[in-house]
Amino acid sequence: MEFKQEEEELVKNLLDKFKEKDIEFVVPRGYQNLPKSILGGDIDIYVYHSDFNKAIKIAKNVGYLKKKQNRIKDLIFFAIDKPLDVIKILIKNPYKAIKILFSTILDINVNKPNSDYTEWKGYYGDIIVHLMNHLAYESPMDGSMRRVDIEVEKSFFENARLVDGIPVPSKPDELAHLICRGVFSYKGDFPSYYLEWCKNLSDDVLSSTDKKEHLKRLFSSLFYKADIVVLESIRENDYCNLKKGLRKYSGY
Repeated sequence: MEFKQEEEELVKNLLDKFKEKDIEFVVPRGYQNLPKSILGGDIDIYVYHSDFNKAIKIAKNVGYLKKKQNRIKDLIFFAIDKPLDVIKILIKNPYKAIKILFSTILDINVNKPNSDYTEWKGYYGDIIVHLMNHLAYESPMDGSMRRVDIEVEKSFFENARLVDGIPVPSKPDELAHLICRGVFSYKGDFPSYYLEWCKNLSDDVLSSTDKKEHLKRLFSSLFYKADIVVLESIRENDYCNLKKGLRKYSGY
């Protein structure tokens, strides 16, 4: 998505303000052309949990607002247009339905009890800024957001590198993140630009002993004994069958 000049300046302003105020953050994907454009829809930004509320306040001060009214209208029109789909969601995943309703009407994110994962979305023109306070992925069991092992999140922030002044994950962390997004958020159906970038990252990571060992440690925490399935998929550049392979693997 290409941003207009005003939008581009607002994206730059937000990132600059974060750095000015010493907000610890990482942009995990689509950072290559920021602030001019973003691949996909949202600008995802992981903010270290102790800086999260301050980051939201900065985003609001810069000019990002909630689209509460429009989101409520969208929800109503969806229910009218596709009542059977709504019924299916209510029957199969009532938790997801409650999460959508509460996050739309009350402007909060609803998660499982005992979960401290929180997210916030701000809008300006065509820009959607998506702030998250912990590294988490959608559970295939109930659709809730489940935090990763604390060491994986720690690596995500501590090993971040700068690309054109923007903090982004190390290449092993970035590859692990994209694979988790593809498997859990996209149900194994990786977007085309994910596939291309995963291939670029894997070529670099697998050619380095240190980076490969780093990736193995991440996969061991993320996928447990099924880490060998994920590594084999990367070596063969076969991401589309990855989720199927994980389901078949007895140790996962």
